[in-house]
Amino acid sequence: MNGIFYVHCKHQMEWRRTPDLVNEFNPIQGRENYNLMVAIVGDTVNHVCEIFISYFASKPVKNVVWEIDGKIQNREKTQKEYEDNKSHGKIFLEDVFEIVNITKEMDDKRVSCVYDEESVETILHVFKLDIEIPKHVCGTCTGDVDLLFKESLRSKNNENNVDARIKSKIAEKINVTPSEVSEKNSNSEYSVTLPIATAWDNQAIRNMNPELSCDWNTVCQEKQEKDKSTIIILGVCILVSIFGFILIIVEVVKVVRKRWVKYQRVKVDSRKNSKERQNPNNKSHFNKNMEGFGHEQSAGKNINPSHQPLIFTKSFKV
Repeated sequence: MNGIFYVHCKHQMEWRRTPDLVNEFNPIQGRENYNLMVAIVGDTVNHVCEIFISYFASKPVKNVVWEIDGKIQNREKTQKEYEDNKSHGKIFLEDVFEIVNITKEMDDKRVSCVYDEESVETILHVFKLDIEIPKHVCGTCTGDVDLLFKESLRSKNNENNVDARIKSKIAEKINVTPSEVSEKNSNSEYSVTLPIATAWDNQAIRNMNPELSCDWNTVCQEKQEKDKSTIIILGVCILVSIFGFILIIVEVVKVVRKRWVKYQRVKVDSRKNSKERQNPNNKSHFNKNMEGFGHEQSAGKNINPSHQPLIFTKSFKV
């Protein structure tokens, strides 16, 4: 058999081979029972665990347990039991663990088939699809787009067997030749360039990227709206900054104006007080004398008893 298996005195376990199940390129000691499963988002992945049991070593037959990263998975029982016609005295067990519509979050998960405290393991390599749509293509919905395939959580770490399988798988999915699948970013990303109309008509591409369930016009519109939203947000931030700056300037002008008015009042009062100190208050003295003169008249006093006309003279010095 071609599968990597674990041999035990009581039973023998292995994975049923599929094109997506590959061996580790350079297996680490102690991981001989590990395989790698290559998948793309949206795939349905089947793990088929095969167990050969001796009649005399393991009676009765036990249940197969499935785990993901060490956590037991509750599911309907699918275990089947057969007698091995080729090898007398052995029972053949088969169990299937199905992952429907695999997601990018399953990348790097470890799936285990456990029987009687022994197990075989597989590590998931799940590639997601991103699509780069140039602006000029969005504007007209004509031209080429780039389909980018890469793992969600990890790099394949130069796993040559994974590299070969993912190239073939991408080519099969989107109906191109493996030579049209190019590597980018040190083998961690794969790219295919297609006309947007061809990509649009490919249902497999839509299944790999659920965001493309609508038509390309909607995808283009969403991208344009996202760019427009970014511009609007940036514009609002600029306007808020300008408005805040204007408010600060207004407050500064108010404070300066108040201080200027106060300064002018102080300056005027200072000049007025200075003039009053420099010139005697003759006007007030004259008003006081005139008030006394008025009081004497009202009291009947004759300030000119001779009744002679008052003559004011002024002498001049020559």
